[in-house]
Amino acid sequence: WLWSTVDLLDGPHTLRAEARNELGVGSADVTVLLDNTAPVGDVSVPSWSAHSQVPFTIVGSDAATVQFSNNWVWEGETFYFGRGNGRLVVDSDALNGRALMGRAGLDAAGAWFGPYTCILPWPAAYEAVYRLKTTERTPGLALAELDIADLRGTRRLGHLERLTADTLARDRAYDEVALPFNYNVQAPTCTDPKESDGLEFRTNYLGQQDLYLDRVTVFSAPTPLQSPITWTVRAVEGAQPVIVRLRDEAGNPYDQTVTVRLDWMPPHWLDGSGRVQRVIDTVSGLQPASASCAFSADGGATWSEWLALDPGCAPGTTAPVLLVAPDPQTTLGLAATHVKFTVTDLAGNVSTSPAQLLSEGAVRDIALPMILR
Repeated sequence: WLWSTVDLLDGPHTLRAEARNELGVGSADVTVLLDNTAPVGDVSVPSWSAHSQVPFTIVGSDAATVQFSNNWVWEGETFYFGRGNGRLVVDSDALNGRALMGRAGLDAAGAWFGPYTCILPWPAAYEAVYRLKTTERTPGLALAELDIADLRGTRRLGHLERLTADTLARDRAYDEVALPFNYNVQAPTCTDPKESDGLEFRTNYLGQQDLYLDRVTVFSAPTPLQSPITWTVRAVEGAQPVIVRLRDEAGNPYDQTVTVRLDWMPPHWLDGSGRVQRVIDTVSGLQPASASCAFSADGGATWSEWLALDPGCAPGTTAPVLLVAPDPQTTLGLAATHVKFTVTDLAGNVSTSPAQLLSEGAVRDIALPMILR
């Protein structure tokens, strides 16, 4: 017997079960503590990271577990289905306004399948979260069979044999059904780019009642909440979304999408001469407070301490920046022969320029045109 508690107040509730026969009635009471309130919390990451292993900081949360998704989201309307087995519909309740639907009496029973994806890292444990709704929570009425498979459907990784209508929390409202699975091996799938043989998140629609599939989202398996906690994001430079799901002891979820930015290439040195050098970082941009120079009086065998420079640009500048070293004779009393520069980008990547020969007139010949430009 499935009891939907979504419209009840949080707190203790007493249930009584009674059994009857010709000799009388027997009963038993049980108290259930209800919690339908999602956890709260705030998730943050560094503004930029030089590695795909990113620390996530979670504060102010009463959650017990945390899960991550590298935006592993597949919309229902992108799944495959057979002729007469479903239809694409506009649905204001769906998160993107569209869904895949089967109508009882009009659409035949059959599988909604796909997406044949190969993007999930393995070996790892996951949860595939199906977002579904039906017209009525008819007790015991079977809506669908859910499973996760690969190798053209012949290797089953997770399975829910019978999804009944009263599994969902409300009539005509989307609810989530989570199906855990272990993705231990990918071979022999995903070896031929011409073949569609990756993971499938399948809904076998049984045709007995209207059913909508909004989307399937894949999360990592729940792990105990700690902060900070490290998660491996996609190894792609630039910005990418990561969905962080917090769950309390009762299983209530709270999702927050965080933007992670990766930059693993150090700043790039352009042209330079004498005491002047140009540098650029086109991804995270330069950290001007890190700009420094050092001098050598013996052809680069030994170097002075690093001297801070003021490039005159804002943090995160992605345009070329001119670094101008001071006169070593005036600053250090050093008859220097060479100079080198160093600078860091906002992700923490450090770059040091090659040593270059000092020459008279370098500032006049190079810096002035750059300033005028």
